[in-house]
Amino acid sequence: MSPVSLLLQRGDKRIQQDNLLCMDSSAFDLFSWKMIHGDPHTALVNPNSIVLTTTVAKNSLETLTPSVRRFG
Repeated sequence: MSPVSLLLQRGDKRIQQDNLLCMDSSAFDLFSWKMIHGDPHTALVNPNSIVLTTTVAKNSLETLTPSVRRFG
């Protein structure tokens, strides 16, 4: 599994995020990450869905309010 870089955008704000890992919903079966919002069993089921760490969410989206957004 090689890290990738993605450009996250909300409105006019764009943030480049480096060293991201791509995985499917089975990652939550292997690792014991705590989720603040959402269900780990459905979080990565849909194509183009993402899970953000608290730090990335604060820095790139300026909010921790959960919402559904379509990317891609």
